Amino acid sequence: MESQRTELRLIDAALARMDAGNCGECVDCGEPIPRERLEALPFAIRCATDQALLERERAGRSSAPTL
Repeated sequence: MESQRTELRLIDAALARMDAGNCGECVDCGEPIPRERLEALPFAIRCATDQALLERERAGRSSAPTL
């Protein structure tokens, strides 16, 4: 249920970006998000390259030992 709510929030945010005229731009690098990615994930906010970087950073932080 929570994942569905999250997806709805992402869709609402994508619709707002469309209304503002900046849909399809990566929020990190500003480059266009490829059409294929948007067809697969219409609410994508990052290009595949920047999304992969973000996920690697998150994975690195979660596996870091805590003191």
